[in-house]
Amino acid sequence: MASNSSPPPATKLPDALEDEIEAALKQRDSSLLPQGADVGRIVHDSKARRRYTEHLLSQATGSLAGMKLAVDCAHGAACEFAQSSSRSSARR
Repeated sequence: MASNSSPPPATKLPDALEDEIEAALKQRDSSLLPQGADVGRIVHDSKARRRYTEHLLSQATGSLAGMKLAVDCAHGAACEFAQSSSRSSARR
């Protein structure tokens, strides 16, 4: 989908910095990490999918009717929205 705003340009970290980060992560003390209730929480929102799909569609600058699409689904995180969003946009 076309967006009204351009994403920031991607930046790759230097290999040496990636290696340093990986080494630090491997050496961390897991006892310092949050445990149990301190980790976070899951909130189930029955309207979240619809609101997110509406947000995606609001960013489209025109109809996708008649186009073939390739959709980047964020490593699967957005796969549930891709088909319904593209179909809804094609009907606009």
